[in-house]
Amino acid sequence: MNYQFKHSEEFLVLNNGLYNNFLIDNEDVKLGTKAPLYGKFLFSNTGCLLINYFENKINCFCSNLTIKFNDFSFDENILNVEFSRNDKFMLVNTENKTLIFDTSNGKIIRSGKYSKCKFDKNESKIYNFDDLNVYDMNYNIIEQHKYKEIASYKSQTFYFIDGKVQKIVYENDNFKNQKLQANVKRIKFLFSDKFGFVYITKKIKENYFYFIEIYQENNIFLINLNYELKDIKVSNDYILTYDISNKITFYKRKVSGFVKIKEICKNDMCIISQSKKVSCIYDYITENLEFYDDCVLRTIYMQRGCNNLAWSYSDLYLSAFSVSSGQIQIFNNNGKLIFKKIFNIFEDFLWRPFYKLEKELKRKISDYSMDEYEQHLNISSASTYNTDVLIAEWKSFLIKKQQLVYNNK
Repeated sequence: MNYQFKHSEEFLVLNNGLYNNFLIDNEDVKLGTKAPLYGKFLFSNTGCLLINYFENKINCFCSNLTIKFNDFSFDENILNVEFSRNDKFMLVNTENKTLIFDTSNGKIIRSGKYSKCKFDKNESKIYNFDDLNVYDMNYNIIEQHKYKEIASYKSQTFYFIDGKVQKIVYENDNFKNQKLQANVKRIKFLFSDKFGFVYITKKIKENYFYFIEIYQENNIFLINLNYELKDIKVSNDYILTYDISNKITFYKRKVSGFVKIKEICKNDMCIISQSKKVSCIYDYITENLEFYDDCVLRTIYMQRGCNNLAWSYSDLYLSAFSVSSGQIQIFNNNGKLIFKKIFNIFEDFLWRPFYKLEKELKRKISDYSMDEYEQHLNISSASTYNTDVLIAEWKSFLIKKQQLVYNNK
């Protein structure tokens, strides 16, 4: 098997009942596959699967997004679909039920009344927030939990305990950090690759107070805010905030923590985005897209009626789209426009996730032994199995290949 490991950034545009899959190679944007697609669609966390759900049906596609991997039908309309960290499991909420599937074979692990559930980062547990039980992946009760909220990103996890004693617990693979809290009314968790961030609203008597806490292994940095935030974006080295006074503030990481570098006052609504050291702000009054590099304004572009700014998973490209006009613009992280197109009936936009493979991991995958599967792949063995069995074995093999990648990240 010849592994080339060639990868291009991809994004999907849903337009007039068709999905358009575009590929970006440096600054060259080309249309790849194109096929009918109705309803809602999302990528799994690894980007290996494209999920399309409409009313009570789910279709799962893989590879170049035209090969059907699996499909499901239910007796109720689907509300939402979620995946565990590395796509081992899929959670489906219908109007009255919550179902959990093994992604590789489509087997139902759990089917019961609707409940708020969340996978743990290691894909070995399920937290139920209605009965406060922790289940294993066969849905057997392991223990009870006391968490009001759990948020995870890669190896990082936040837990929020809300009761007589409030506590935030931050875990990475190698350490745990925690802090007692009081008077917390609202909480929002965010992550960069190196840090966990918490935007906290506290109420003391009739007064509200606002904070940002930044968690790492040995320290917790604190930023006091003067106003409630409309939005906050984070990266390893920068924090970008937008508050109810229409002020946008840039913070930069120093040895002592994150320090305020710059403030911009706007007259109306804005959209903010942050990726590494590049910030982008959309101003509804001027209809300008403003690109800042290290907090310094570099370039300005026009976009009428922008609805969203979204960075690709590599942080190399930014999309800006307008639902009313159907215009999509793609910029590189130098603030250069590389793609512009108007779609007649624009419906949705998605970047395709992917993980960058290091040289050593590529070598491990290339050397991964297929001996244990050869009996199912040669002609003499295949003749003893029906088609369904062979397909199931092949799916299982692909999932194990995928797990080798993500377990060695």
